[in-house]
Amino acid sequence: MGDADARSILHRYCKKLAAAGVDIPRQPDEETIHQFRVNIKKLHAFLRMLRDGSVNKPPLQLPKRLKKMYRQVGEIRDRQLCLKRLKMIFLPSDDVKDTISALEKKIRDLLKEKSVWLHKQEFIALEQQLATILAESDVASPETLPTPFALEKDVYFRLKKRNIEEVLLAGNFKDDELHTIRKNLKDMLYLSKLYKDDLKTPVPGEWSDDHVKFVERLTDVLGAFNDTRTASAILRHEQSLSDPPGGDGLRRLLHYMSGEKCRLKKKALLQFRKLQA
Repeated sequence: MGDADARSILHRYCKKLAAAGVDIPRQPDEETIHQFRVNIKKLHAFLRMLRDGSVNKPPLQLPKRLKKMYRQVGEIRDRQLCLKRLKMIFLPSDDVKDTISALEKKIRDLLKEKSVWLHKQEFIALEQQLATILAESDVASPETLPTPFALEKDVYFRLKKRNIEEVLLAGNFKDDELHTIRKNLKDMLYLSKLYKDDLKTPVPGEWSDDHVKFVERLTDVLGAFNDTRTASAILRHEQSLSDPPGGDGLRRLLHYMSGEKCRLKKKALLQFRKLQA
């Protein structure tokens, strides 16, 4: 596995990023945002694997401008989730119009920040920047890769497993720690899919198909937990800004979301037993 293969994977993910990224300012729909966020996470996992497993530790990381755009997209997505929940649960008699208007205005304001959004040529330039670093690193040396990214993968998986084991052994399971478990599991999932979809081979010595499905279910639960936590924080902030502080609809939604968080956390904790096995 030489540089041409690593370069082609880099190009594939950058192309997908650009396709979704340039559309977000004018078409910030759920699917476009999802594709951008997923592909940036896949690219980050791939670059981190190459960097951690490389002898000279090349600066293979997401450019700052791309990170800034990713954070902005996350801000938009979080508020879209809040709006979706509000519109699903509120009644005509509920006083949530001000909250909905405030969230919609915040999304519009975020989309208007033109300096954040990358154009197609800027995505191309960022890809070339990463490609140059990749070409100059020891990752590009075929003799270091007797099997597809074997050394890099082993180092990366060990790091991610250690991060998860530290949380599981501590046994506190605070909200941020649950998010840490999810992030590390997702990083390993992204690499497993990279092997399957891009390298056309299973991850050597790692997860079976059944275990991949189990991890996908667990990360879905943890993702729903984190989304509920984030949406609750945003809605509580909006509630504190209103005068009087929110209506019955908002209070009822926050109460429901508090219960939902507890249910999702219990479900995740039960699945952790299998993760520890």
